[in-house]
Amino acid sequence: MIAKSLPATQWREPTEDDSSGKIRDTREWVAREAALIIVVNGEELVRLASSPTHCNDLALGYLITEGVIGGLADVVRSDHDPAQGVAAFTLAPHRPFHSADWRSRRTVSSGCGEGVTLGQNVPRVADGGEVAVPPEFFRRVFTILREDYSVWYERTGCIHLAALAISGGPLVIREDIGRHNAVDKVVGAAARLESPLASAVLCSTGRLSSDMIRKAAFAGIPVVASRSAPTSLAVDLAEASGITLVGFARRRRFNLYTHPERIIFDETTAEDMLSPGRASSENEREA
Repeated sequence: MIAKSLPATQWREPTEDDSSGKIRDTREWVAREAALIIVVNGEELVRLASSPTHCNDLALGYLITEGVIGGLADVVRSDHDPAQGVAAFTLAPHRPFHSADWRSRRTVSSGCGEGVTLGQNVPRVADGGEVAVPPEFFRRVFTILREDYSVWYERTGCIHLAALAISGGPLVIREDIGRHNAVDKVVGAAARLESPLASAVLCSTGRLSSDMIRKAAFAGIPVVASRSAPTSLAVDLAEASGITLVGFARRRRFNLYTHPERIIFDETTAEDMLSPGRASSENEREA
């Protein structure tokens, strides 16, 4: 369950209509937070503060977006112990990994409690001309997120959403207290579905800082959009890594910052990017 109901005392400031103010006992939905320990080749790699839902997707996606692995083909075994909050992976011999080198490249990010590999070269995404996104697509996706999947944000005030759209496939949606985690979850879910991320569009409700763009680059995602703002370093990194960056995607407008060649301003409709099922069957809300 992503949230739980807890007792609280609510205070309201006096107003012109009610000069006495008001104090009352109530119950409020509070987002759950738990640690997920990711273990690689028998060694603890990192602990993520996250929503305790879709933990397998989070762990796998994290390894992909942090450049530890390229996908499921690099994993020979994975185990998840929900009781202990541990996700363990054994990597294939062809994928050598040295945790000390990986840790030495990390620094604190603008997110919650974790870091990003700032010293590591960020790959450039494939130029693939098959990615063609109509402007209406962004309005459609963010409308779906707002109207169909925002209940826990409205109840708790602190849940981020991420959606991954792949032409011809389902719209994969995940949620988490952390915007980075939500992105990792959709990447992990898509990897399990063996979806081609080179033709994907990533949509997030959180701000787009450089660490978010870095995650997309390691996953090979060519288009990243948010209803929120990007940072200047995110724009620079998107330009350098070949990613189309869209910000302030709200209702019938957005700002296009980098690589505009993937946005098709013609009569193409968003239906070409969204499958009839609209959302992954695995994305049923965990109550």
